Amino acid sequence: MKQATQYLELPSQERLKELHTLLGRAEKGALAICICNSPALRQRIIKDLSSQLDNVAFLYINLDRGQKSLVRAIKTAIESQDFQPSGSRVVLSVSGLEDTILPSEQDFSRRPESLQVLNQQRDFFLDFPYLVLLWINEWLAQYLPRFAPDFWVARTSVFHFQPLSQEMMQFLHQLAEETPFYENIDELNRRIRIYRKLLKEVESKEVRGSFLLTLGELLRAKGEYPQALESLQESLALTTELKDKSGIAAVLHNLGNIHYLQGNYPEAAKLYEQSLNIKRELGDKS
Repeated sequence: MKQATQYLELPSQERLKELHTLLGRAEKGALAICICNSPALRQRIIKDLSSQLDNVAFLYINLDRGQKSLVRAIKTAIESQDFQPSGSRVVLSVSGLEDTILPSEQDFSRRPESLQVLNQQRDFFLDFPYLVLLWINEWLAQYLPRFAPDFWVARTSVFHFQPLSQEMMQFLHQLAEETPFYENIDELNRRIRIYRKLLKEVESKEVRGSFLLTLGELLRAKGEYPQALESLQESLALTTELKDKSGIAAVLHNLGNIHYLQGNYPEAAKLYEQSLNIKRELGDKS
């Protein structure tokens, strides 16, 4: 089995490795529930799995509102003439379970019909010879153990994947709470390395703008003013493009700090005034 592509960071990357191991070594059927809100991320994970695992054939099943039986959908797909596994093992990637729940059932005041049927089909998965990846979102994950408890118990594993930007934000928030930014030079360098690594991965302009702002603050604290200015100018370009006035004000304030530290007081005063005007416009009295 080849090494997994590293487009997830921290705990999600570990879960991806565990999923690779499960699919790569299982000698019999297994049921893995994968919680993922992002269809794009789900497609990237599946693409990675299908390209990295040798001798594994993937069958993709997407449920719709008219399908109340997951088992029936699986049997229909397997019996299809198009299903000709080319590998020694077969993995069924199933998505769309949330789409089988009618709008009138989505308040979960009663058990949705599709989940009732799913709960009754637990034994099918205990004896099923193929690996099944069932993709659900976090909304459904809250209710599946309650309304399909027998099916939930039949699972082999649960994997929770989050988009990279969301995972990063959670991690960095925790990181900021653990240790003051400027405790020592080693800690400062470690945080700079982390942000530079994350910036190579993230695509969201909003997240990049936030990360570049923090990186600029860290570089300023280290005394690397040219690099700090470069990071902040890039952040300013993104926040301006996004019309994020609060973000623009924060970047302008930090640019002013650097010019102040360099003794360029007129430029610092101009930037502080620009930041102050935006904060007044936003009603930011602090």
